[in-house]
Amino acid sequence: MIIEKAIVVSNESITTTSFVLWLEAPKLAKHGYKPGQFAMLKCSDSSDQTGFSRAFSFHMKDGDRIAFLYSVVGKGTDWLSSKTKGEQIELYGPLGKGYRIPTSNSRLLLLGGGIGIAPMPEMASTSLAKGHQITVIMGASTKTELLPNSYWPSEVEYLTVTEDGSHGLSGVLTEHLEQPVNWASNIYACGPEAMFFALAKTLRGNNRRQQPEILMEAPMPCGWGLCYSCAIPTRHGIKLCCKDGPSFKLFEVY
Repeated sequence: MIIEKAIVVSNESITTTSFVLWLEAPKLAKHGYKPGQFAMLKCSDSSDQTGFSRAFSFHMKDGDRIAFLYSVVGKGTDWLSSKTKGEQIELYGPLGKGYRIPTSNSRLLLLGGGIGIAPMPEMASTSLAKGHQITVIMGASTKTELLPNSYWPSEVEYLTVTEDGSHGLSGVLTEHLEQPVNWASNIYACGPEAMFFALAKTLRGNNRRQQPEILMEAPMPCGWGLCYSCAIPTRHGIKLCCKDGPSFKLFEVY
Protein backbone atom coordinates (compact mmCIF):
# COMPACT_ATOMS: atom_id res chain seq x y z
CA MET A 1 0.00 0.00 0.00
CA ILE A 2 1.19 3.51 -0.86
CA ILE A 3 0.61 6.61 1.30
CA GLU A 4 1.10 9.78 -0.70
CA LYS A 5 0.41 13.50 -0.74
CA ALA A 6 -0.88 13.98 -4.27
CA ILE A 7 -1.06 17.26 -6.16
CA VAL A 8 -4.31 18.38 -7.81
CA VAL A 9 -3.86 18.70 -11.58
CA SER A 10 -7.50 19.51 -12.35
CA ASN A 11 -10.90 19.15 -10.70
CA GLU A 12 -13.70 19.74 -13.17
CA SER A 13 -17.43 19.19 -13.41
CA ILE A 14 -18.06 16.92 -16.41
CA THR A 15 -21.79 16.24 -15.98
CA THR A 16 -24.56 17.93 -14.01
CA THR A 17 -23.93 15.51 -11.13
CA SER A 18 -20.25 14.49 -11.25
CA PHE A 19 -16.67 15.75 -11.16
CA VAL A 20 -13.38 14.27 -12.36
CA LEU A 21 -10.39 14.89 -10.11
CA TRP A 22 -6.94 14.36 -11.65
CA LEU A 23 -4.07 13.96 -9.20
CA GLU A 24 -0.32 13.84 -9.71
CA ALA A 25 0.45 10.71 -7.68
CA PRO A 26 3.68 9.18 -9.06
CA LYS A 27 4.24 6.66 -6.25
CA LEU A 28 0.75 5.18 -6.48
CA ALA A 29 0.76 5.28 -10.29
CA LYS A 30 4.10 3.43 -10.39
CA HIS A 31 2.90 0.88 -7.84
CA GLY A 32 -0.15 0.15 -10.00
CA TYR A 33 -3.60 -1.20 -9.24
CA LYS A 34 -6.32 -3.42 -10.69
CA PRO A 35 -9.62 -2.13 -12.12
CA GLY A 36 -12.19 -2.17 -9.33
CA GLN A 37 -9.71 -1.44 -6.56
CA PHE A 38 -9.96 1.85 -4.70
CA ALA A 39 -8.02 4.51 -2.81
CA MET A 40 -8.88 6.40 0.36
CA LEU A 41 -8.76 10.20 0.00
CA LYS A 42 -8.65 12.44 3.05
CA CYS A 43 -11.51 14.86 2.39
CA SER A 44 -10.72 17.54 4.97
CA ASP A 45 -7.97 20.02 5.77
CA SER A 46 -4.77 18.41 7.06
CA SER A 47 -5.22 20.20 10.39
CA ASP A 48 -8.63 18.59 10.88
CA GLN A 49 -8.03 15.24 12.57
CA THR A 50 -11.73 14.39 12.94
CA GLY A 51 -12.58 13.84 9.29
CA PHE A 52 -12.63 10.31 7.89
CA SER A 53 -11.14 9.50 4.50
CA ARG A 54 -13.50 8.46 1.72
CA ALA A 55 -13.21 5.53 -0.68
CA PHE A 56 -13.09 6.21 -4.44
CA SER A 57 -12.70 3.73 -7.30
CA PHE A 58 -9.82 4.29 -9.66
CA HIS A 59 -11.31 5.92 -12.76
CA MET A 60 -8.47 6.48 -15.24
CA LYS A 61 -4.68 6.74 -15.37
CA ASP A 62 -2.28 8.72 -17.56
CA GLY A 63 1.39 8.33 -16.69
CA ASP A 64 1.92 9.64 -13.15
CA ARG A 65 -1.62 11.01 -13.04
CA ILE A 66 -4.64 9.20 -11.60
CA ALA A 67 -8.27 10.27 -11.93
CA PHE A 68 -11.27 9.75 -9.65
CA LEU A 69 -14.90 10.30 -10.64
CA TYR A 70 -17.21 11.44 -7.85
CA SER A 71 -20.49 13.19 -7.03
CA VAL A 72 -21.02 15.72 -4.25
CA VAL A 73 -23.21 13.97 -1.68
CA GLY A 74 -22.00 15.33 1.66
CA LYS A 75 -19.45 17.38 3.57
CA GLY A 76 -16.43 15.38 2.44
CA THR A 77 -17.13 15.40 -1.29
CA ASP A 78 -18.18 19.05 -1.08
CA TRP A 79 -14.73 19.80 0.37
CA LEU A 80 -13.16 17.72 -2.41
CA SER A 81 -14.99 19.68 -5.10
CA SER A 82 -13.43 22.92 -3.82
CA LYS A 83 -9.85 21.79 -4.39
CA THR A 84 -7.96 23.57 -7.16
CA LYS A 85 -4.80 23.04 -9.20
CA GLY A 86 -1.65 22.83 -7.10
CA GLU A 87 -3.31 21.92 -3.80
CA GLN A 88 -2.46 18.70 -1.95
CA ILE A 89 -4.74 15.78 -1.11
CA GLU A 90 -3.57 12.91 1.08
CA LEU A 91 -4.46 9.43 -0.11
CA TYR A 92 -3.53 5.81 0.37
CA GLY A 93 -4.05 2.68 -1.69
CA PRO A 94 -4.56 0.57 -3.68
CA LEU A 95 -7.04 -1.26 -1.49
CA GLY A 96 -9.52 -4.09 -1.85
CA LYS A 97 -9.91 -6.82 -4.44
CA GLY A 98 -10.61 -5.64 -7.98
CA TYR A 99 -12.23 -7.29 -10.95
CA ARG A 100 -10.80 -10.56 -12.24
CA ILE A 101 -10.11 -10.26 -15.96
CA PRO A 102 -10.10 -13.48 -18.03
CA THR A 103 -6.81 -14.72 -19.46
CA SER A 104 -8.33 -15.91 -22.75
CA ASN A 105 -9.97 -13.54 -25.25
CA SER A 106 -13.58 -12.95 -24.23
CA ARG A 107 -16.57 -10.70 -24.84
CA LEU A 108 -16.93 -8.56 -21.74
CA LEU A 109 -20.07 -6.64 -20.82
CA LEU A 110 -19.58 -3.70 -18.44
CA LEU A 111 -22.65 -2.24 -16.70
CA GLY A 112 -22.51 1.11 -14.94
CA GLY A 113 -25.49 2.75 -13.26
CA GLY A 114 -25.15 6.38 -12.19
CA ILE A 115 -21.85 7.11 -10.45
CA GLY A 116 -21.25 3.34 -10.69
CA ILE A 117 -19.75 4.05 -14.10
CA ALA A 118 -16.63 5.35 -12.29
CA PRO A 119 -14.40 2.22 -12.53
CA MET A 120 -15.49 1.21 -16.03
CA PRO A 121 -13.17 3.35 -18.23
CA GLU A 122 -10.15 1.84 -16.45
CA MET A 123 -11.67 -1.63 -16.72
CA ALA A 124 -12.34 -1.08 -20.42
CA SER A 125 -8.84 0.15 -21.29
CA THR A 126 -7.12 -2.58 -19.25
CA SER A 127 -9.28 -5.32 -20.79
CA LEU A 128 -8.76 -4.01 -24.34
CA ALA A 129 -5.01 -4.18 -23.80
CA LYS A 130 -5.45 -7.87 -22.96
CA GLY A 131 -7.30 -8.53 -26.24
CA HIS A 132 -10.91 -8.60 -25.05
CA GLN A 133 -13.97 -7.20 -26.83
CA ILE A 134 -15.78 -4.63 -24.70
CA THR A 135 -19.37 -3.44 -24.63
CA VAL A 136 -20.42 -0.87 -22.03
CA ILE A 137 -23.99 -0.03 -21.05
CA MET A 138 -24.32 3.25 -19.15
CA GLY A 139 -27.46 4.15 -17.23
CA ALA A 140 -28.46 7.56 -15.90
CA SER A 141 -31.54 9.62 -15.07
CA THR A 142 -31.04 12.00 -18.00
CA LYS A 143 -28.52 12.71 -20.78
CA THR A 144 -26.70 15.45 -18.85
CA GLU A 145 -25.62 12.83 -16.28
CA LEU A 146 -23.96 10.50 -18.82
CA LEU A 147 -20.19 10.21 -18.99
CA PRO A 148 -18.98 11.96 -22.20
CA ASN A 149 -18.02 9.77 -25.16
CA SER A 150 -14.43 11.03 -25.01
CA TYR A 151 -13.86 9.06 -21.80
CA TRP A 152 -14.06 5.75 -23.68
CA PRO A 153 -11.42 4.14 -25.91
CA SER A 154 -12.50 4.19 -29.57
CA GLU A 155 -12.60 0.36 -29.68
CA VAL A 156 -15.33 0.21 -27.03
CA GLU A 157 -18.93 -0.32 -28.09
CA TYR A 158 -21.23 1.54 -25.75
CA LEU A 159 -24.96 1.92 -25.26
CA THR A 160 -26.78 4.49 -23.17
CA VAL A 161 -30.02 4.23 -21.23
CA THR A 162 -31.76 7.21 -19.65
CA GLU A 163 -34.80 7.07 -17.42
CA ASP A 164 -36.41 10.05 -19.15
CA GLY A 165 -35.55 8.85 -22.67
CA SER A 166 -33.47 11.96 -23.41
CA HIS A 167 -30.58 9.90 -24.83
CA GLY A 168 -30.28 6.33 -26.05
CA LEU A 169 -32.75 3.74 -24.85
CA SER A 170 -35.54 4.73 -22.48
CA GLY A 171 -36.02 3.35 -18.97
CA VAL A 172 -33.55 1.78 -16.57
CA LEU A 173 -30.44 -0.13 -17.56
CA THR A 174 -31.68 -3.51 -16.34
CA GLU A 175 -34.72 -3.37 -18.66
CA HIS A 176 -32.40 -3.78 -21.67
CA LEU A 177 -30.20 -6.72 -20.69
CA GLU A 178 -31.95 -9.71 -22.26
CA GLN A 179 -29.86 -9.79 -25.43
CA PRO A 180 -26.52 -8.43 -24.12
CA VAL A 181 -26.24 -10.94 -21.29
CA ASN A 182 -26.84 -13.81 -23.69
CA TRP A 183 -23.74 -13.11 -25.80
CA ALA A 184 -21.42 -11.89 -23.05
CA SER A 185 -18.71 -14.24 -21.82
CA ASN A 186 -18.20 -12.25 -18.62
CA ILE A 187 -20.25 -9.53 -16.95
CA TYR A 188 -19.04 -6.78 -14.62
CA ALA A 189 -21.34 -4.31 -12.89
CA CYS A 190 -21.23 -1.34 -10.57
CA GLY A 191 -24.21 0.71 -9.48
CA PRO A 192 -27.14 0.88 -7.06
CA GLU A 193 -28.38 -2.16 -5.18
CA ALA A 194 -31.60 -2.25 -7.19
CA MET A 195 -29.52 -2.83 -10.33
CA PHE A 196 -27.86 -5.88 -8.77
CA PHE A 197 -31.21 -7.35 -7.74
CA ALA A 198 -32.58 -6.91 -11.27
CA LEU A 199 -29.43 -8.33 -12.87
CA ALA A 200 -29.63 -11.42 -10.65
CA LYS A 201 -33.29 -11.92 -11.59
CA THR A 202 -32.48 -11.68 -15.30
CA LEU A 203 -29.58 -14.11 -15.15
CA ARG A 204 -31.39 -16.73 -13.12
CA GLY A 205 -33.68 -17.22 -16.10
CA ASN A 206 -31.19 -17.39 -18.99
CA ASN A 207 -29.58 -20.80 -18.22
CA ARG A 208 -26.08 -19.50 -19.00
CA ARG A 209 -24.78 -20.13 -15.47
CA GLN A 210 -22.81 -16.88 -15.61
CA GLN A 211 -21.10 -15.50 -12.52
CA PRO A 212 -21.04 -11.71 -12.90
CA GLU A 213 -18.71 -9.68 -10.72
CA ILE A 214 -20.11 -6.64 -8.97
CA LEU A 215 -18.51 -3.82 -7.00
CA MET A 216 -20.31 -3.39 -3.69
CA GLU A 217 -20.61 -0.09 -1.87
CA ALA A 218 -20.64 0.31 1.91
CA PRO A 219 -19.36 2.86 4.48
CA MET A 220 -15.56 2.53 4.59
CA PRO A 221 -14.00 4.80 7.24
CA CYS A 222 -10.69 2.90 7.25
CA GLY A 223 -10.51 0.95 3.98
CA TRP A 224 -8.50 -2.04 5.23
CA GLY A 225 -10.68 -4.07 7.58
CA LEU A 226 -10.05 -2.48 10.99
CA CYS A 227 -13.36 -0.76 11.73
CA TYR A 228 -15.86 -3.37 10.43
CA SER A 229 -18.22 -0.60 9.27
CA CYS A 230 -18.51 -2.14 5.80
CA ALA A 231 -19.65 -5.63 6.85
CA ILE A 232 -22.16 -7.18 4.43
CA PRO A 233 -24.02 -10.51 4.57
CA THR A 234 -23.17 -13.09 1.89
CA ARG A 235 -23.97 -16.76 1.30
CA HIS A 236 -20.63 -17.54 2.92
CA GLY A 237 -21.16 -15.44 6.03
CA ILE A 238 -20.34 -11.85 6.86
CA LYS A 239 -17.69 -10.29 4.64
CA LEU A 240 -15.94 -6.92 4.70
CA CYS A 241 -16.52 -4.86 1.59
CA CYS A 242 -13.12 -3.15 1.84
CA LYS A 243 -11.02 -6.27 2.46
CA ASP A 244 -12.93 -9.22 0.98
CA GLY A 245 -14.29 -7.02 -1.82
CA PRO A 246 -15.39 -4.64 -3.11
CA SER A 247 -15.55 -7.12 -5.99
CA PHE A 248 -17.93 -10.01 -5.26
CA LYS A 249 -19.65 -12.59 -7.40
CA LEU A 250 -23.24 -11.48 -7.89
CA PHE A 251 -24.80 -14.67 -6.58
CA GLU A 252 -22.66 -14.62 -3.44
CA VAL A 253 -24.71 -11.63 -2.30
CA TYR A 254 -28.01 -11.60 -4.27
